[in-house]
Amino acid sequence: MLAMLAFLLPGLPSGTTDLPQRIAYISDHALLWKLGWFPWQMTALSDLILAVALVRTQWVPRLPAVGSLILTMVAVSIEQPAEFRWVTSGIEIAKEALRTGNHSAYLAFEQEVFSLTSHWAAFFYTLAAIFWSISLAKAGTWSRFMTNLSVVLWGLLLVISLGPLLSSSFGSNLVSAGNALGFNLMMIWFLGALYLVKLKSAAINQNNP
Repeated sequence: MLAMLAFLLPGLPSGTTDLPQRIAYISDHALLWKLGWFPWQMTALSDLILAVALVRTQWVPRLPAVGSLILTMVAVSIEQPAEFRWVTSGIEIAKEALRTGNHSAYLAFEQEVFSLTSHWAAFFYTLAAIFWSISLAKAGTWSRFMTNLSVVLWGLLLVISLGPLLSSSFGSNLVSAGNALGFNLMMIWFLGALYLVKLKSAAINQNNP
């Protein structure tokens, strides 16, 4: 989230920037743009590690765990190539747009990669996260609070990932605000899941010294 605010937000479609500003920022601050995406690449890796851990954990039901892994792999396969293009050829397209004053090529590129990363990949990541909840709930590592939080959190992220794909009137301001709220709620979700998993692990270790 800090990397998003510090390095990425000036170059992303939102209510705070217009196209010429985004082109100028990416062209003039290419290193910061690349650094800003690095934590998101680590986030994708952590999601993949979590999905593998669910599959490998004996007390987690196999079916939802495998579903989470498959959906995570789909999300990563969509997101990471698009992000790589944005920090390589995207920078060059932005520099050419800044040099010539013709922004059409960059606009088309931006619309494509933004849709892939912020909508399609986000949609599959959210589906994978729903399977996190199902996996932990069926493993008995759950609580009413986590149920309520999951419904609100995953429902919100589904709306902001699918909304722009279903309606052009779903503005970038809504997406930005929804992501800000969603990612903060997600940190609470992870803390809750971690606490419950630690309780489960402690109980298992106590029963199997």
